[in-house]
Amino acid sequence: MNCDTVSDEHIERAIEKGERQHAHIAKGMWHTTDGKAVVTEDLDWQMYLRVFERAAKRLTTGGGAMVVPFKSVRGMAHKLSALGNDVRLLCVNALPLVERAEQGFHMKGHSFRKADGTIAGLAEGEPYTFIHAIPNPHITVMIRACMQIAEKLSDFHPGEWADVNEPKIRNAFVQAARFVKRVCNSRRFRTVVLNHERSERKNLKSCWAYAGSLFEKYSKLLVLRIDLYIHPDSHAWSESDRAEWCVSQYLRALRENRLIEPDVKGWIVKREGGFRRGIHFHLMVFLDGHKHQEGHVYSQQLGEAWTSRFSEGKGTFFNCWVLRKKYEHNALGVVRISDRVMLTGLLIALAYMTKEDCALETGRSRNLRRGIIESSDGPKPGAPRKTENDLSVLKSVFSDSPFA
Repeated sequence: MNCDTVSDEHIERAIEKGERQHAHIAKGMWHTTDGKAVVTEDLDWQMYLRVFERAAKRLTTGGGAMVVPFKSVRGMAHKLSALGNDVRLLCVNALPLVERAEQGFHMKGHSFRKADGTIAGLAEGEPYTFIHAIPNPHITVMIRACMQIAEKLSDFHPGEWADVNEPKIRNAFVQAARFVKRVCNSRRFRTVVLNHERSERKNLKSCWAYAGSLFEKYSKLLVLRIDLYIHPDSHAWSESDRAEWCVSQYLRALRENRLIEPDVKGWIVKREGGFRRGIHFHLMVFLDGHKHQEGHVYSQQLGEAWTSRFSEGKGTFFNCWVLRKKYEHNALGVVRISDRVMLTGLLIALAYMTKEDCALETGRSRNLRRGIIESSDGPKPGAPRKTENDLSVLKSVFSDSPFA
């Protein structure tokens, strides 16, 4: 392995780490209009989702037992392994957050329907659609396994949960592990996972092709990233038809270049849901990098347009540009068509954007939307191209990635 390969791998790991940290900030907090960040339950939930998925995959592949024997001064005994302690953490801390429903789950204690049947935070008669989160297949199975454990241990004091020398407790973990392994190794489950992964790849390829169509016209693009929120006190409103209309009007104004001064060349937006923050949106905007290099002002204008003109006073936002110096390669700033590192950052950012840990069933427009790929006929602005292979670096970045 040569030094260039090691350097590339080091940079990619740094980009992925930065994207994970950005996801923590974007998905686990909400941001006030005066620039303060407030931690919510969603920050813990992001961690729990990864633990649910990791535990399910380890149990499926036989990567460890939850209960292991050991020799004590009194003879043979049992204890929870590291994996078992992870699952216990999920049972004790994660399950109390969720309440399962037929289509998905929502957060306990956050019911918006009042005793008189109206929805808190909404005007009487205002259309409202209850939205469920649909976790990915591995997370779904692990949540059910943890619920089996919790149900069987409901008559035990929580302090006794770790005492797996009690046969009922030990068997609960053992049976849950068998359940996960049986379900996740079934043909039906593997088909569901395959379809889920195929959908994620399809969305990523679509967004990458869209970015490629923009680079065909502009050899440099200024990339902006903005997270659009609705204040937690208006959680129910975030799921209302009125809120959906407000977002649609915002995106229409974005397409028609009525939000910021320079022409918007492209955009991608992803709808997500949070227990505490409700519906929110992650927005990526592309400007001509030959004309514009500094994106803080434009990002701020996009966020302020949401809060002051389109969210009916209920919106907040986070300007991701403030993280640019900390995450210099994470698709913030000018991306050149020949810059492999920045293109890699753009690809990883889009991969996180299109990943579906918990899909939303809204009955409305798609959760992931983007601009239209226009015809590439006619002269292209920017530096003249020397060969027909000007997109070769962009294509190579994708083909060399694990997403291909």
